[in-house]
Amino acid sequence: MDLCQSVFGSFLVRVAAGQYELSSPAGLMKLLIAMTRNKVYEKARKKRETGLGGTESVAGGEDHTAQILTQDFLNEFRRRLTENEQVLWDRRNLEHSWQTIASDLGATPQALRKQYSRAIQRVERELGLEEYE
Repeated sequence: MDLCQSVFGSFLVRVAAGQYELSSPAGLMKLLIAMTRNKVYEKARKKRETGLGGTESVAGGEDHTAQILTQDFLNEFRRRLTENEQVLWDRRNLEHSWQTIASDLGATPQALRKQYSRAIQRVERELGLEEYE
């Protein structure tokens, strides 16, 4: 159950950030399966590196997921972005395409996607979420 909570917690943050462009239920399923697989691999790698064993929780419990699901958490996440990153966050939340945003900002969609991805990863690290990636 902790693994599911961790996957959905990460998924919800990234959906709120407008990071995914899913066009079908099959695409959503494929993404969730890949996220689950990646979390299991990463957790196993960390256990091997640190020599940890036992039944340590992957997601950190229900309190962690409940925190992710609150609007306060998403507001704090957004607050930690730079002004330019907040513009991307807001535009993606409005479901603007990368092409439209890039055209408006005079950049390439690929450059903005990369910048945005790095920003999301940075804030995840700041908030301690990378432990569950």
